[in-house]
Amino acid sequence: GFSITQLDTCVLPANFDFTNLSSGAVNYTWNFGDGSNQTSQTNPSHAYTIDGTYDVKLHVSNTYGCEDSVINSISVSPVPDASFDAIQLDTCVLPASFSFNNNSNGALAYTWDFGDGSTSNIPTLTYNYTAPGTYNVKLYSMNTFGCTDSANATVSVLPVPQVSYTYTKYDSCILPSNYGFTNTSSGATSYLWSFGQLANSIQSNPTFTFTNDGIYDVKLVGLNSYGCKDSMISYINVLPIPDANFSLDQAVGCEPFSAVFLNTSQNTNYYNWDFGDGNTGSFFNGFHSYTNAGSYTIKLVVEDLNGCLDSTYSNVTVNPSPTADLSYVTSSPCYLPIDAFFTNESTGAISFEWSFGNGQTSTLTHPNTVYDTIGVYNLQLIANNSYNCTDTLNEPFNVFFNQVPDASFTFDDTICLRDTSLFNSTALYADSIIWDLGNGLQRNGDSIAMVYDTPGQYTITMYAYNTGSGCSDTAVGNSTMVVLPSPIADFDYNREFSSTIPRAGTIEFTNNSVGATFYSWVEPNGTQYNNPNPTILYNFPDDGTYTYMLFAYNDELCVDSASMQLVVNYRKGLFVPNAMYIGHADFEVSHFIPKGSGMETYHIEIFDTFGNVIWESDALDDEGRPTGAWDGKFRGITVEQDVYIWKVEATFKDETGWEGKYYQDEDIMRKTGTVTVIR
Repeated sequence: GFSITQLDTCVLPANFDFTNLSSGAVNYTWNFGDGSNQTSQTNPSHAYTIDGTYDVKLHVSNTYGCEDSVINSISVSPVPDASFDAIQLDTCVLPASFSFNNNSNGALAYTWDFGDGSTSNIPTLTYNYTAPGTYNVKLYSMNTFGCTDSANATVSVLPVPQVSYTYTKYDSCILPSNYGFTNTSSGATSYLWSFGQLANSIQSNPTFTFTNDGIYDVKLVGLNSYGCKDSMISYINVLPIPDANFSLDQAVGCEPFSAVFLNTSQNTNYYNWDFGDGNTGSFFNGFHSYTNAGSYTIKLVVEDLNGCLDSTYSNVTVNPSPTADLSYVTSSPCYLPIDAFFTNESTGAISFEWSFGNGQTSTLTHPNTVYDTIGVYNLQLIANNSYNCTDTLNEPFNVFFNQVPDASFTFDDTICLRDTSLFNSTALYADSIIWDLGNGLQRNGDSIAMVYDTPGQYTITMYAYNTGSGCSDTAVGNSTMVVLPSPIADFDYNREFSSTIPRAGTIEFTNNSVGATFYSWVEPNGTQYNNPNPTILYNFPDDGTYTYMLFAYNDELCVDSASMQLVVNYRKGLFVPNAMYIGHADFEVSHFIPKGSGMETYHIEIFDTFGNVIWESDALDDEGRPTGAWDGKFRGITVEQDVYIWKVEATFKDETGWEGKYYQDEDIMRKTGTVTVIR
């Protein structure tokens, strides 16, 4: 026999030592199972170059030619072959991407060590390095026998400059505008600035002057010694400066003068006007009215969103204007022709133009004219001064001849006492009406109303006036005003409730009217009765207020009315007490007395702790109120002090059922409860 010692694992060649354990033999032959034999050594060693399973045979013999042999099997594990390619996908960028292609053989599991503290088990992958440097990348391969192999490669990640800058505007509200640029880049050795399409610079921290407003792209490119670069672009908005400018529609005018401003300012957002007369404004285009003569300096201050200002000035001259005014006197307006004499009361004027509306004109200071036809004439006076400023006065001139008022009116000549009588004027050419109503009272107006408080006959007189001409006329009614007596409606009533129907009953009316001969009663539903003292049944479906009316008439058909409101409020409910004190002096305390109203049916029971009925009642009066009361006795014997159960079933006359007693702590309605008997 022999033993086998494996000197190493997971390597090829794989080395084994063999120890001969045979006895009595002088010749030994070893067959290692891979085509190799050995006869020279008793305890040989052998290396296997290929993985697999091998049968090792030892054949022995002695000096007598006797032979023996033994076979043992050994296994040589396969060894994986680790290999990979590292391909850099980009340069001069961070993160830097590398493609790692796994070319290993004989492995099922892999582990990458990227040299920056990161690992991965993906066979083939792309990896990004976030920092520049040289990294030793290792790939570990392992097969199912736990045998491993590894491969190394070195990759380099070039540094990339980080370009950045800030800028400062050295001035404001002017053009050209100066800017300073501060280079805050890192990792670069040279720089190139470009200021839009205007200029370039290789200075580290340049300054630049923009002569015109606009938006400029300022680009900085930084380059390091490896040829890697980075860039940054910022857009600088060089703002235009405000330019204040405006024109006047007219610079000279007469008071009151409205100056119109045409704003032609550029690059502005806010406007402040000083009109020179103590007033200001903030419009873009607009106007301002000057009420007094004088010379005024107008100032416009403009401002943009950055607070930059500009201003401009202009002058306006306001000349004084005359004031046209007049008065006149005429001959009697009731006769034609009418002579009109005008007094010129204008001020500040040197010449005048009159137009009298009758086809005649004049330039005299105090003219006169004649009107020979009635009508309304447009009287005009234009006053002029040395500045060619004018004032125009227009007013109507009324000629009222033959417009003497013609007084006439209409009215209802017969009314009932306490009714309203209407008087309507039909007069012509009148602008003021005064009425004498025959009862010592006077009223003014074209149409008036009067309520007479005493029956009788009254003479109505109307006075018509034309206040413009001073003419008047008087009219007396063609007939007298007759005020007929009226009845006085009044009544009492007596109401009886139904004992079986909710919201039902009878009303007995007692007529107390005075001076009436027949009557009309009206129910809320429109039903009418002519009985002087009717008895009316009522049955309302809902609670509410219902109106009954009485109309009382006399023989002259004068009428008066009276009304009453019937309030219908059906009350229903049931309260069950929860305690009683037997022997107390107060009957309400010493008895168990349910309270309620409006019930149609009712049944209450009280039970002892064994479920026995010890008291019950279903008695109701006509109003649906319980009439029964428990005195705390059962079969004539006072019960013990204890808690007893009551149970109620009840319905109301409006066909609804009693839902039970509300228990607030449980938020529930129950038709049962307890009563505590105290002795």
